[in-house]
Amino acid sequence: MAAAHGLKKLIIAICVLLAIILLIGLAILIVVNLTPNQLGFGDKAILEGESMQSLGLGDTKLIDIAKAFKVIYSPDEQQIVKNRYDGTTEADNAKTQLANSDAISGGGVIDYSSLYTGKIIYGKEYYHIYDDKTLAFLFAKAVSSATESHPDLKAIKDMNATVKEFTVNSNSSGKSIRVVLEADISSFKSAIEEAISVVKSFVKIPSKVYIVSYLKITGVDGDGRLALSPASLKINDTDTTASEAILKMLSSEIGSGGESTAVINQRIAGAVGDMIFNLGKVGTATADENHVINGNSSIGISGVLPGSIGLISHVN
Repeated sequence: MAAAHGLKKLIIAICVLLAIILLIGLAILIVVNLTPNQLGFGDKAILEGESMQSLGLGDTKLIDIAKAFKVIYSPDEQQIVKNRYDGTTEADNAKTQLANSDAISGGGVIDYSSLYTGKIIYGKEYYHIYDDKTLAFLFAKAVSSATESHPDLKAIKDMNATVKEFTVNSNSSGKSIRVVLEADISSFKSAIEEAISVVKSFVKIPSKVYIVSYLKITGVDGDGRLALSPASLKINDTDTTASEAILKMLSSEIGSGGESTAVINQRIAGAVGDMIFNLGKVGTATADENHVINGNSSIGISGVLPGSIGLISHVN
């Protein structure tokens, strides 16, 4: 009799426990289908004054926010970085291209600050065709050495970004540049996790992301400068609602006021355009085996080739 009574109590306890678990499950199910604004924390500051609302996620269901971050949780670098460069090889190539210019010191060392402080000057007119992997290496050096003198480059540097790819495309569809930056977002990872704490167990926030910038080349002006139009900016080369949020948090962290993807992409375009112009004027030319121009030269978009850009050097 006592055993039967004990068994009855055990069954009741199990049923109560199951009911509690079910209620918790239902509560979580209800909560994850609500938005930050509906739950009352849409305007709560989570980093540098940014909130879920200002990040564009205030009216997005928590479950959808989790899904958006899940898409970018595990970036496949092999799929994103399609035209990687070797630093040692491209350092040698850059030194060859910049030989006889004021960017090279007496000791044969490249002054990478010259990439963004003004035109690189040669003693005579040269024509160099820069492979896009060499341009990737030089852009990486420009970013890593950037100072306040070039706000666009400095903004990229302050986003904890490093250059992984710089690809020049030229085909029947048009001419464009693809830039891939690797950005470290570990500094505000905990802020994101706290903001979506209800669904944190369903998704992991990555420590790094890849910012992929697409720039359309629309022409070359009379001075030989590329005209670049920002086309799109993606996180891990995918379209997700988390992209805008992450980019805003990156720009907020560096004091840029939560710039939109359009503004960030414009900064990348500005930095790319300035560096290429400082290296030379985009165009074509006839040159000897030492790259000295010995025939006709012409500024124009025909200098943009598949995988490379032809540059006519600046001279005094």
